[in-house]
Amino acid sequence: MNAIAKSYQLLGLLLLSTSTILVGCNLSERNLPLVENNTAQDPKSTQLTYGNFIFQEQDNTVLIPLQITGDRGWNLSKAASSSSRTANNLTVNFIFHNLAQNTSNLLLDRPAIISQYQQLTPQAQAETNAKIRDSSGVDASAGASRSPQDYTGKYWLYHIVEADTNQDETLSNQDAIRGYISDVSGNNLTPITPEQSQLKDWFFSEEYAQILLQVRTNPNEKSEFSEQSPLGLYTYDLETQKQKQITPENTKIKQWHLQGINNKFIVLEVISDHNQDNQFAGDDAVTLYLYDLATKTLYPVTAEDSQLQSWQWHEKSNFLLAKIQEDSNSDRVFDETDSIQIVKLNLDRLATQTPILQESLQQEIQQLYQIESP
Repeated sequence: MNAIAKSYQLLGLLLLSTSTILVGCNLSERNLPLVENNTAQDPKSTQLTYGNFIFQEQDNTVLIPLQITGDRGWNLSKAASSSSRTANNLTVNFIFHNLAQNTSNLLLDRPAIISQYQQLTPQAQAETNAKIRDSSGVDASAGASRSPQDYTGKYWLYHIVEADTNQDETLSNQDAIRGYISDVSGNNLTPITPEQSQLKDWFFSEEYAQILLQVRTNPNEKSEFSEQSPLGLYTYDLETQKQKQITPENTKIKQWHLQGINNKFIVLEVISDHNQDNQFAGDDAVTLYLYDLATKTLYPVTAEDSQLQSWQWHEKSNFLLAKIQEDSNSDRVFDETDSIQIVKLNLDRLATQTPILQESLQQEIQQLYQIESP
């Protein structure tokens, strides 16, 4: 059986749910709206069909979903919500048809599943901003202005399952889910996330022409993706067309937030396996980082062998303060024997972090209260 035939057979055995058009994405970690079907689909029962038309807002191109359907149906995701959704169908490709020029082309030249897709439009961006405002308290649209080149509405972003990466002879949400973008004509399809990874969430920073990508990686390619897999933040720069990993290797994002005027900064809380038990848990180190979208530079705010307790951004004074617990005795455990420190970061001098609880101040506190400070 050749590779193409085998790939189509995999499509018949899919455990994925329906594909959806995204209406925005949260900054918190979440599972993609893909629901597995415990009953394998008979490859012979699948058929090709065409979905509802999708008209683009800014040109004369219409998208026609190419879908597969089975006569026994599929276990569909209740999270899916779209006018283009057709019951029991899975999107495997798109036909891009130019109404004025009467030309057509396919998006993909290989069998795959397009599990989610969205055009980067002002409406989609407004909906995404609202979700960010709800989750982090920051208005992502406040003070925003356009980048020198306006990229809004010029790209489609896709979540694509195209390989049986866990070698179980099915395509499912346990396989790699790679991020791609294309232009509005369905050409220049470009991967924006690494191989052997799962795109979980994303945000389009129009001001800095970057797509922020929350990506789960799989260092051991023989194992499946899980909650204990590293979860990092990447960027894809639309101007340079380059992908870049922001967070350190083999770490897991706990939270990330947009901050500052025009959302210039990303504040990241990142877990590392400090106690070396091959897990990311509450007793591990949590480091606070600041990423400058304008200069594309990552700054550590707290030490990598410390555990972040809390942080606060004060825009009026242009300082960021963080409270941490240090691993004072270097035993790789954070407990009551370890000291507390407060550090500040001057947002005008990002490379310099200053401890507030100097040794002399700690001694003064101990002498005053005759109680050993934490």
